[in-house]
Amino acid sequence: MNSNDQDLLGLAEKIISVLDEGHFTQTYKYATLLAIIDLVIAKPYHQTEPVALYMPEVAERVIELYLPQTLPFNNLGNKIQLLGQSSSGGESIVTKINAFRAKHNIIVYQTARSLSRNYQKDFEKLRQEVEHTLAKHPMLRLQNIGKSTRPFLYEVNWDENIKKTEVKNQSYNNRILLKPGVASALVRLAGLLRPLIQTHWTQRIGKINNIIEDRLDRFLFGEPRTTLTLLTPPLKSLQNNRCFYCDEKFAGSDSLKAEVDHFIPWARYHNNCLANLVAAHQKCNHQKRAHFGSLDHLGRWFNRPQDHLQSIAIAQKWDLDIPRSFGIARVLYESLPEFTPLWIGGKRFDELRVHKLPWVGVT
Repeated sequence: MNSNDQDLLGLAEKIISVLDEGHFTQTYKYATLLAIIDLVIAKPYHQTEPVALYMPEVAERVIELYLPQTLPFNNLGNKIQLLGQSSSGGESIVTKINAFRAKHNIIVYQTARSLSRNYQKDFEKLRQEVEHTLAKHPMLRLQNIGKSTRPFLYEVNWDENIKKTEVKNQSYNNRILLKPGVASALVRLAGLLRPLIQTHWTQRIGKINNIIEDRLDRFLFGEPRTTLTLLTPPLKSLQNNRCFYCDEKFAGSDSLKAEVDHFIPWARYHNNCLANLVAAHQKCNHQKRAHFGSLDHLGRWFNRPQDHLQSIAIAQKWDLDIPRSFGIARVLYESLPEFTPLWIGGKRFDELRVHKLPWVGVT
C-alpha cells in the first residue's frame, strides 16, 4: 500500500470516527459534511492545492440539501408538516428553510442560484441566517473526535463568538482552507462517504421523530421521481422517442416505458438540473443504477444540443446549469482509476480510458 492509499484510508477512518463518536443533537454536521464534499466535487476541474471553500457557498448547498426535506412527510397516514431534526429543541435553520419554502410555495427542484434570482431579498436573509448558524456551530465542531478537536479536514479563522452582523456584512474571514490532499481524497471517497453519512442522518431523524428508517431514507434522500415526470415528454422528444442508452423506441409495456434518469447517478451526486437528466427505458434505468455510463454514453451526453436543452428548461421553468453538471461529471470521471468498469447496457461493461474522455483536448 502506497502513502497516498494510506492517507486516503486515514482520512476515511477519521470521518467515520466523527460520525460514530461525535456529539450530535442536530443534523447540521451531516448536512455540512455533505455540502463540503459536494462543493469540492463541483469545483472547477483545474482547481489546484490548496483548495478553499467559502461559507456563503456552504450555506447555499446546505439549503439545497434541506429544502426537499421540509416537504410534508406522511408517517403511515399521520401528516408531519416538518420533520424534527434536533433533539435539543428551539428554532432551527430547518424551520427557517421550511418557512421560506412555504412562503414561496416551492415544490419543485431549484438550485440556490435560482432561488437567489427569484426571491433575492428573502433568500439572502435566509442564507445569512444559515451561514451564521453553521459558522457558529457545526463548522467549529465537525472535526471533534471524542472530546478533542483535531483539524484534519480544514482550517478556519473565526470562533464561536462570531456575530450575525459580521456574517451580514461579510466582515469576517469566511474562507475554509482544506488541508493538503483533502479535496482529492473527498472526491475519491464520495461514493463511500455519501451513503454512510446519509445512513447516520436518517438514523438520527428516525430517533428524533420515532419513524421507521426505511421509509424515512426514501423520503430524505430518494430520487424525486414525481416531479421529474414533468420532464419526460420533452426529453423523449429531444431523443426522438428513443431510450438514451439502448437507442430503442419507447413503448407501452412497463419495461419499455420512459423514465427520467440522472446521467451522473443520484447516489454519486444529488443533481436535478436538466443538464444531468435523460429519458431512458425503465429496464435500462434500473440496470444502470449507480453505475457510471460508458464512454460512448458520456460522449453523447456531453455533446447534446444545448440550445434544445435551454428551450426545455425555459418552457418547464427548470434549472439547466450545464457548466455545473459538466464540471461535476469531469471531476467524478477523472477521479476514477484507469480501467474502471463503465456501464454499457444490461450486464455489459467497458473500461475507462482517461485519454478518451470527451473533453480531453477540448479548449
